[in-house]
Amino acid sequence: MSYRARLLLLLCLFLAACATVPPRPDPACPDNLVRLDGEELPGRLAGIADGQIRFVTLNGELKTYAAAQVARIDLGHRLGDPRLNRLTDLDPEIRALIADAAANPFSRDYTHAVLLLEQRRTLTRDGQMLGTYRELVQILQNAGLDEANATFSYDSRRDEARVDFGYAIAPDGKISILSSGAVRDTSLGDGRPDGSSRRQLQIALPDAEVGGFVYYQFSFRKKLDPLYTFAHGGGLAFSSPVGVARTIVRVPKDTALNIVERHLAPEVVKTDTVEGDERVIVYEARRPPVRLDEPLMPSWNVVAPYYLVAVAQPWWALAEAYAAGWNERLQPDAAVTAKARELTAGRAPREAAAALYRFVLRDIRDNGTAMWNRDPLPKPPAQTLVEALGNRIDRAALLVQLAQAAGLDAELILTENWREHLPWSEAPLLRNLSQPLVWFCFADGVAWCSLDDEDRVFGSLPDTLAGSFYLAPATCETGVTPANDEAANRATLRYDIYLDTGGGARVVEHHEWTGNFAVPWRDARQLNDKQLRDRMQNEIRDIAPRMKLESFQLSGLNDLTDPVMLDRVSTCPLLTVSGGGRYQLLRLFHLSYGELPQVEPQRQYPLETNRRYIERHLYRFHLSAGMTVRDLPAPVKIANRWSAYEGRWTRDGDGLTFASETRFFGLELPPEEFSGYEDFLRARRELAEIPLLLEKAAPEPAAAQGRKKR
Repeated sequence: MSYRARLLLLLCLFLAACATVPPRPDPACPDNLVRLDGEELPGRLAGIADGQIRFVTLNGELKTYAAAQVARIDLGHRLGDPRLNRLTDLDPEIRALIADAAANPFSRDYTHAVLLLEQRRTLTRDGQMLGTYRELVQILQNAGLDEANATFSYDSRRDEARVDFGYAIAPDGKISILSSGAVRDTSLGDGRPDGSSRRQLQIALPDAEVGGFVYYQFSFRKKLDPLYTFAHGGGLAFSSPVGVARTIVRVPKDTALNIVERHLAPEVVKTDTVEGDERVIVYEARRPPVRLDEPLMPSWNVVAPYYLVAVAQPWWALAEAYAAGWNERLQPDAAVTAKARELTAGRAPREAAAALYRFVLRDIRDNGTAMWNRDPLPKPPAQTLVEALGNRIDRAALLVQLAQAAGLDAELILTENWREHLPWSEAPLLRNLSQPLVWFCFADGVAWCSLDDEDRVFGSLPDTLAGSFYLAPATCETGVTPANDEAANRATLRYDIYLDTGGGARVVEHHEWTGNFAVPWRDARQLNDKQLRDRMQNEIRDIAPRMKLESFQLSGLNDLTDPVMLDRVSTCPLLTVSGGGRYQLLRLFHLSYGELPQVEPQRQYPLETNRRYIERHLYRFHLSAGMTVRDLPAPVKIANRWSAYEGRWTRDGDGLTFASETRFFGLELPPEEFSGYEDFLRARRELAEIPLLLEKAAPEPAAAQGRKKR
């Protein structure tokens, strides 16, 4: 058989295989190459020639295989209208947006531009939400970059989703249909009967070219109920250029709505009309400004256009709906009751509650699954106890049932990070509360407990949940969690520095951390001896590069009580610099807490912090014999709305003491006050960097020496 005949036969066999082998039901990318040894390679068929198959893998690598080594190639499932071949075949709005991008090009400083971002949401009369997500993207840099791979996540228990179409549009206007498929299906059920899972659809875009476009659409259907109610909203904030951003919400015209709107003018045009038996609300922005994404900036809905359209409902109704499901799951159980009695026997109420809290925090592992990423109600606590595994709502339910079985007054609280700035009072929405707390009531007061970190002490809230809106499902009560007491969150750092005549020093440290300061330190309990020693050595190098660790001791890591304490001894061969018979003391003050992060020169937004704490430093310098410091820097006291600082040098017998205290109040700082805050930090730093000159003490007069001898 001739070479040309063999090649023709090979091509016919390949085409026959593609015709007889059905496409993969959920291909992860356009094509899938299957070798005779069973290995599967997802990617893109590049061509067949001369008995060789050229195939581009997901990472972009071009591989060549002999046809004899390949069992088959499953061509990826492609979605779109095959009659669309040229730009002129597309609908007029898409053509107009592409023409506008050519006439008024976006900056090539960005990887891509979104010419159209359209979301549609429809509430049906039978209690479902229908939605579509349509996007037209122009690739400005890097063909095949991540931004050109579109994904849409949905909950497969409640939702149906699909890719409607996907097109790659070359710079010359030629259209190719893109492939799609489900690329991830992750079970989050932990043995639940409901088999909670989430699925992710993806459009693979290997044909995206620089200067070209990608045009695609997803659609979905979501079942609604008293916990999953109709709502749609978000911030119109973009860190890359956008041509048109549009949201269209349709509801039956007699539907009562809560509508929240912030900062819409002048960027966003809103229309609110009635079409037949539907109310239609449209938000549209054309070429909105690109916004910076900066350190410590507030949530987008504080600084950029934001809207929320939700079916009107009171908090008490949502609380009752959640409480009904909660009570159904929390049924009395003998094993839970026995465990509660075992852990609390002979303990006073507050001590008993702390023991139960420590057990759940340390012995029931957190699976890391967010509350609303699957069934928002807990597993039966008895199941969580047996599996020793659950997410935060599962662990909160177990803690509540243990406490109630022990005769303690405890209940569930639902809250959310206050920095999200969600419109809790304007539009009640249960899904906005994803952080469970447990509230204890004692004869002498109350305790609010978070299960967010296994190193947190009983009754201590993280800064992000202190001062946050909450809902108590059992009582339908709403309120605000207590703000953190700055005195309960302290860092006290003490250094004794023993200087020798050669310019070296021995540094003895004693540090104490309480509250939120102590939490990250307790994480060190997971380090082995070598890892912990390496961490200590790295930390003292921040004091002086040539510091050498001698010994250290950490206490309070395993017990969930404050404080965590560190005692550490180290030496430095050179802590002073000599010159002309005098010695300049090198800087020894590490002011790591509360430093202003690097920000954009033209920052648009306020700085926001969640810290309320007190930080104290005490340095005692023990001077070698015959040395003194004649002039001490003046005391410094600085304050602004964010912080207050005091620092003072004093003589302490034969030595010197530097003491400082910084308080952070946890406020928001607007841009016009940045310079004042930077001045505050600069003055604080300069005080610590004032050079101190150590000099030989002047000899005492002979008469004074004679009197001492007598």
